[in-house]
Amino acid sequence: MEDETHLDHSESMLEENSLYLPSVTDLDTDVKKTADICVKNNSLLPMIKLELKSKLQLKRHRNGQSLDIDAEPKPEYKMSPSEIQRRNEMKNRNKVAAKKYRDKQRMKKYENEMVLEELTTKNSNLKQLYQEMLSMLMDLKAQENPVVKAEPHP
Repeated sequence: MEDETHLDHSESMLEENSLYLPSVTDLDTDVKKTADICVKNNSLLPMIKLELKSKLQLKRHRNGQSLDIDAEPKPEYKMSPSEIQRRNEMKNRNKVAAKKYRDKQRMKKYENEMVLEELTTKNSNLKQLYQEMLSMLMDLKAQENPVVKAEPHP
C-alpha cells in the first residue's frame, strides 16, 4: 500500500514538473529502431548518439529548458569563381609539392640503398683483408718461434 502511494506521488510530481516526456513506448520504438540500425551497420554509434540525445533532453528538462535540440541546418555556401580558381590553384600547387616530396623521398631512399651496398661491400673486403693479415701474422709467429713443447711447471 505504501509503495502504491509512493508511486502515485512520484507520477504526480513528474506530471507537474514536466513539459514533455516521451512515453515508454516512444522510447522503446526509438531504441528498437536504433538497435536495428546498429545491427545493419555493424556499429554502436547510432545507439551512442541516441543515449547522448536522451541525456541532453533529460538535462534540458531538469533545467526547465525546451526539449527541442534539433540543430538548424547550415546554410549552403556558394563559392565565387575567384574562390574556385584560387582553390584549384592551391590544389595544383599542393599536387606539385606532394609529387616533389615523394620524388625527393624516393631519391633519398635510393641513395641510402646505394651507400648501404657500398659499405657492405667495403665491410666484406675489410673482413677478408683482416683474415688474410691474421693468417700472415700467425705464419710469421710460427716461423719466428718454432713449436716447443711446454712442460707444465711443478
